[in-house]
Amino acid sequence: MTLEKEKLLENQILNLTNDVAFRRIFQDEKYKWYLSFLISYCTKMDQKEVYDHIVYKNNLITGENLNKKTGEADILVEVKDHIINIEMNRSVTSNLIRKNKYYISALDSRNTKTTNNNKIDNKFIIQINISTKKRIPNTNVLMYEIVQMDRNLKVEDVYNNTTIYDINLEYLKKELYNKNKLTKEEKRLLIFIETNKEKLKEVFRGDKNMNETVKDLSALKFFKADEEFYESYDHEEFNRIVDEEAREDAKKEAREEGLAEGLKEGSKKEKINIAKNSLSKGIDIDTISQITGLSIEEIEKLK
Repeated sequence: MTLEKEKLLENQILNLTNDVAFRRIFQDEKYKWYLSFLISYCTKMDQKEVYDHIVYKNNLITGENLNKKTGEADILVEVKDHIINIEMNRSVTSNLIRKNKYYISALDSRNTKTTNNNKIDNKFIIQINISTKKRIPNTNVLMYEIVQMDRNLKVEDVYNNTTIYDINLEYLKKELYNKNKLTKEEKRLLIFIETNKEKLKEVFRGDKNMNETVKDLSALKFFKADEEFYESYDHEEFNRIVDEEAREDAKKEAREEGLAEGLKEGSKKEKINIAKNSLSKGIDIDTISQITGLSIEEIEKLK
């Protein structure tokens, strides 16, 4: 790791809205206590009861008699008579909602056994979505339970033996975190919107479990035992930079110019902006070159 990158990451933890980081951390039984908290927070099930009965399942989603592509859930566990699917949703699009609906449908199909031509439902299905953007219009709350009556909101993804919970990180950040109105439980969700280690240590003062988690997430930035994980993580973080910072600025500039030449120039500037942002975040030059199409020499000049 370069000195520049080490300084950049010194006071940061992993960004857990990143699917790769989310799966890596919360598929680890060390953080079973946090999954039990998350499940209890949404469902009101007893947290100790959840913790004592969590069983991690293969997160490959395959349905029976469904003409659908196989998917991979972020987290899939069983707790006694419940199947619980937890999804980290970095955006809320129609495609993403369709994917979540498919997971529920596939789990429902897989969950039903047939005995003597009689179908028997074995377990109740729960899906918990942690979403960076609001999913349900005109719903200004942190955690929302989607029930069948919400079909009039075009949320037709609830089955008779299914409940969906949605945690709205946008509301957490704008309405609670910035206005200092957080309960202890709500504070524990801040690891999805805050990556500054010192700020989190202050927020979690007195919460031993969360302070240990922050320490672990910070240490992971420096001890890269799993290179495949970090390669995937860096690529996804790179795409986030593209989506959230450079791309919209470049498109806006091209629209204002209103000319084909402007679009062409905007595309070049977009790539340069992406490369600059990526360099500032310590992403290696070879990766930047592969994604932007800029030559290594061009990127070197930007340094």
